[in-house]
Formats: sequence, C-alpha cells, structure tokens
Amino acid sequence: MKNNQIKTVKYSYVPFLKSLEKYLRLPEVQADLQRVKHNYDPNRIEDVHDGFFARNHPNCRNSTYLKIEISSDDLTINNPISHRAHSIFFFYWSLLNVSREKHSKQSAKRLIAACPKWARK
Repeated sequence: MKNNQIKTVKYSYVPFLKSLEKYLRLPEVQADLQRVKHNYDPNRIEDVHDGFFARNHPNCRNSTYLKIEISSDDLTINNPISHRAHSIFFFYWSLLNVSREKHSKQSAKRLIAACPKWARK
C-alpha cells in the first residue's frame, strides 16, 4: 500500500474496561488475587514477576496495581476451492496478577480486537 492511499479497514473490538470488570468479578479470579505470592528464587525465572524489572520497579511490586499483558496472533484460513487465503490478526490481553498457571492458559486470554492482517501495518 502506498503512503498516499487511504483504505477503509473493517475491524471488531471488545470494550476493554467492560471486559476487565467482568473478568475481575469472576469468583475464581477473586480467589486467585487473594492467594499468597510465591517467593523469588534467584536461580530460576518462572514468570514475568521473576524478572529484574518486575522485582525492582515500585509499581510492579505493588500488589494493588493490575498488571496487564497485551499479545497478538494471526490466523489464516484457506479456501480450498478458490485457493484464497484470509488472514485475521487478533489482539488479546491477560491479567498477570493471577497465578502463572492461570494467566498462561488459553482460557485466560481475553480478546481486544480483530482486523485483517494487512491493516496492522
């Protein structure tokens, strides 16, 4: 796409704050937020919380702050008749305050938006 071209992009999104509010109201999330945090072992990095930045930045150490990870992935669907491929790009968020076992599962990833892959450039 040239710099002077304007293209209309069709996309879908999920309102982030409403999604976060509903997620935080889940009983299993509330229980997990109240759990005892694991102790840091300098010989192992198991989680983002074990990294230098998370251990030393005052905001990251504050357990009352929500720590949100944003990630993305794409999905390509091929039509076997026309041989045309459709690529969609997805943006997700997950809450890092819950246990590592929970926030690393696919069910903990919450959709933010979806758009054609070409539109993310």
